[in-house]
Amino acid sequence: MDVTVTITVNGVTKRITTDPDRSILDALREDLRETGSGLRCGEGRCGGCVVLLDGKRVLSCDIPIAKADQRAITTIES
Repeated sequence: MDVTVTITVNGVTKRITTDPDRSILDALREDLRETGSGLRCGEGRCGGCVVLLDGKRVLSCDIPIAKADQRAITTIES
């Protein structure tokens, strides 16, 4: 069952409806066209997918988008 998630990406509030278990990385790249962070290893080891989540460095391929609801994400594009 899809959920609607509200996130602030690089200072702009966005709303997407998606699978809650989908990664932050997938939602950023596929739904919001924020392509600076990339999928490299897909296991959260290489750091190619790093974003800031409420100012804290996280590996976006490892975190479900539902955990980012009502939070701020900063990508390399910022």
